[in-house]
Amino acid sequence: MQTFGGRSGRLTAAVAAVVAMTGLLAACSSGTASSNASTTLPPSNTTTTAPTSTTSSTAASASTTTSATAVQNLTVTPAVRATLTSTFVAYKNIAASDITGTAPDSVYYAYDPTTQTYWALAQFTPNTSAPTQVLVGMQDGGDFGLFSMHAGAAWTVQTGGYPPPCAEAKYFPATVMEVWGLPQPTASMGC
Repeated sequence: MQTFGGRSGRLTAAVAAVVAMTGLLAACSSGTASSNASTTLPPSNTTTTAPTSTTSSTAASASTTTSATAVQNLTVTPAVRATLTSTFVAYKNIAASDITGTAPDSVYYAYDPTTQTYWALAQFTPNTSAPTQVLVGMQDGGDFGLFSMHAGAAWTVQTGGYPPPCAEAKYFPATVMEVWGLPQPTASMGC
């Protein structure tokens, strides 16, 4: 798996912190019902449906009240993963067999109810038997797909760049990057 700056380790620590904070907040709650309903808007031009769980967040936002307009970190289902992969394959104009799937712990998925936009990020793993031009095209950020989809439309995708945080910060809104717990680029990255 290709990572940049140890993203997986930081994400695991952030998830553990969120789980601990969520338990603490639940224990301290007054017992009133939460107004955070899950998103059930199905993307119409894809084979996926919106997930039913949207309870994850970053530790930084755990101390604030979540509103109905806050960006929601969504669960990545196998159907979402498959749709992102087929969209990426079509965009790159390569055979489906040239990709083995998404890299472990590389897929992020969110929904911004304010703009009614779904956002996704995934890193794809090329098949070692893929043609040389495919393998070369998957270098230097060409293995990252940056996705967006307005509710009721089809996914759009572009490939990332190197270093990945620079391309991601240019494509995704800061609020999406925050909910995913991904680092903002620094001057030392040359963005």
